[in-house]
Amino acid sequence: MTIQKNSSKTERLVYLIENSTDWIIDQLYYYVNDLGYAKYTSTLREAWRISIEGLSKPMITALKKSGNIPNFGPDEDFSEDPIASFGILEAQRHRSRGISLGMFLGLTKYYKQSYIDLIINAHFEKEYEDYCRLFVNRFFDRFELSFCEEWLKNPSDLLIKELQKKNRELTNEKNKYLTMFESLPNPVIYLNSGNEVENINNAGSTLFHFSTIPGALYYNEQKDRKLGSFFLSELEEFKSSNESEFAYKKKIMHNREAKIFQINFKRMLDMTSKFQGIIVILNDITEHKKAEHKLKESENKLRKFMDSATDGIIIFDSKLNYIDVNNITLQTVDMTREELIGKNILDIAPDLKETGRYDKYLDVIKTGKPFSTEDVIFNRKYGSLSLFLSTRAFKVGNELGIIFTDITESKKKEEEIRLHS
Repeated sequence: MTIQKNSSKTERLVYLIENSTDWIIDQLYYYVNDLGYAKYTSTLREAWRISIEGLSKPMITALKKSGNIPNFGPDEDFSEDPIASFGILEAQRHRSRGISLGMFLGLTKYYKQSYIDLIINAHFEKEYEDYCRLFVNRFFDRFELSFCEEWLKNPSDLLIKELQKKNRELTNEKNKYLTMFESLPNPVIYLNSGNEVENINNAGSTLFHFSTIPGALYYNEQKDRKLGSFFLSELEEFKSSNESEFAYKKKIMHNREAKIFQINFKRMLDMTSKFQGIIVILNDITEHKKAEHKLKESENKLRKFMDSATDGIIIFDSKLNYIDVNNITLQTVDMTREELIGKNILDIAPDLKETGRYDKYLDVIKTGKPFSTEDVIFNRKYGSLSLFLSTRAFKVGNELGIIFTDITESKKKEEEIRLHS
């Protein structure tokens, strides 16, 4: 990041903070993880981003407003101060969650240190670095004073009610997400680092014969939490890799019926490593596989039908490229399937443009009106007359179908009759 030295007093620091959110998150996470705060904090990076942006916003506002060091006196009123307002709000939020003042104040010190590290890493000239560091220090001093004042001003009975209210909200939120988890139609399993079932939803519990009762495993601590060796080999292979997710297919017997599942492994999205384990999601693809099998059978039957036909059959796409042919067609044009498929009709019969046949074929696709004609095929090697064909062109969906019959012998007989008449 390049910061111009000739920028105004506050512009350089504002620019640095506005464009360094991810850097601050990474630096803060280093302290949080190293010093043991991670076990009490959010597991998701987005929560940390919101937290940093919440601090940066009043800091940037203060810089843009005047850029003066946010000092304070003994009779300071924090009620109208945007810096202090954010501190008061954070105090209320964390206190209601049962976080102690010491724990919150300790973590705040490392928030401040991350911003100071950012300034040091910017390599400003000494005088400007001193200004930036003093500004950030005083900003956090105001922040800390405001939330300490808010934290200590409420009596103990009010704090207890606040905690009780927050606990009810957390319990309701937990129950909401547990109900959502149990209601998912696909089996979902959370395996801990020891490959034990930490939780499994109702669909999964039913599939693996734990219980048919929603929430049975969650509320029963004594329940057997082993899935045996069902996932073991694939799970160990996944855990030893660096992949974040992995999918494979497996057959499972359920109610005496073979079911085919796509099984997906996904590592927990926990940047703090507080919750380590694997999420397993099973998707029943039995009907999809049956449909695939039926489609394959239909394709095989169609292929047998086409290749058993005594007439030539060709299917072109909307641009008259060959997309399928039968064996009679390949014999007629003296080409392999690999040589023909994908080629345009003009590559094989370039004279169709001159005869107007090319436009007639396109017109069939456009209007849906079929037409019949007779074709003459010349030997590709020697250019001599090879075959007479009776051809019928018709629309197939958005494509063109052609069926042709070899009428060479009948044409020869007609010619003999004509010559002897």
